[in-house]
Amino acid sequence: MAGLALVVFLLVRSANCAFFDLTDVDDPLSLLWHTKDSITPPKSSCSVILDDGTSITGTCKHKAQCLLSGGQVHFNGQCGFFTTCCTQKTDCSRKTRSKVSHFTNPDSIVTECEYVVEAENDNICQMRIDFETFQLSPSERRPLPPINPTNQVYHRICRADFLTITPKTYYTSEYFCGNNDNQHVYVHLNKQRQVTLHMHLANRNLTQDPNVIPNPRWKIKITQLECPGLSNFFTKHKNFNAQTDFKLLAPEGATQYFMAQSGRIRSFGFDGATQSEYISGLNYSIAFKINPRVNCIRFTTNYITLRQSLETADPGFCIDYLFIPELVTETTDVTNYDSKVCSRLVTVPQTPQIFYSHGPGPFLIHFVSQTSFTEAPLLNLVHAFDINYEITSCN
Repeated sequence: MAGLALVVFLLVRSANCAFFDLTDVDDPLSLLWHTKDSITPPKSSCSVILDDGTSITGTCKHKAQCLLSGGQVHFNGQCGFFTTCCTQKTDCSRKTRSKVSHFTNPDSIVTECEYVVEAENDNICQMRIDFETFQLSPSERRPLPPINPTNQVYHRICRADFLTITPKTYYTSEYFCGNNDNQHVYVHLNKQRQVTLHMHLANRNLTQDPNVIPNPRWKIKITQLECPGLSNFFTKHKNFNAQTDFKLLAPEGATQYFMAQSGRIRSFGFDGATQSEYISGLNYSIAFKINPRVNCIRFTTNYITLRQSLETADPGFCIDYLFIPELVTETTDVTNYDSKVCSRLVTVPQTPQIFYSHGPGPFLIHFVSQTSFTEAPLLNLVHAFDINYEITSCN
């Protein structure tokens, strides 16, 4: 009898008890024939906190099934008694709050890969994203409807491969593709407390697009930057990093910020290749760290060809342009139209062109590309810019 009582007691302890009000049910006995809805489905997804604080999403699998798939087994109790949390050796689907983190391509090519960086405290106001390695398929020129054989309108987009960064602030480009090795962007945070990097890749097994590169690669460094904030006894975080981060903060609204005395700026996606052009619809600012002992920036072009008007009445008007305040040019090969720079130099390599920006206040230039364009027949130009800069003193 004692053994029977123990069994009954264990059954009662393990049972799910509930009270059902059947007054509003058309069929009070429906619970007898619809038992599937009352059974909790097995959990299919799980999450694991790694040693560096990164959170990665996994799948509930049997241990043997996980190991056969090349995954890593984690016993964290989220998947029940017979399964484990199985994660793959990739940065896809990861979430982190680390001060500095890296988003790298997986060993095998996937079509979608997402990486989320959460602000580590309330004082995080910017995130600097450095493309240490970034090699995706270049942008493509696509016709816009209606089709017009004599005067077709086009736009240039990232189509096969692209990275999107959200939130999109201050006209930062929504899509990044092509070769962006050693480029960077700033994301300015307001109420948003996380930044999401989403990589989309064309399916290499299905596509026959000659524009698609065989092996896309990326290694992206994300650095969280703090702005000075209020500090008191009750605050959880007391600006430990704000002092060191202050010199790294970009001016409000700048997509790129160059702090070195000299360096190189170039359009996104450009590496000198035939199809490696900037995309349509860009409008962003490039800032430079000022020095109280200098008064201008000297620009020397490695390559510059930006779209100009095809209208004969205004052959020098810049359609796409770099807006450089207080612009002074040394040559006539660079079009200077109300401080707008564009060029149609068809010789490669181009003869270096030199121009300056004189003016008070912060050093800031803007790049604008129109949302659509027309191109002359047989005019095969690569529209991009690659320019060296030097912050110096001018007479």
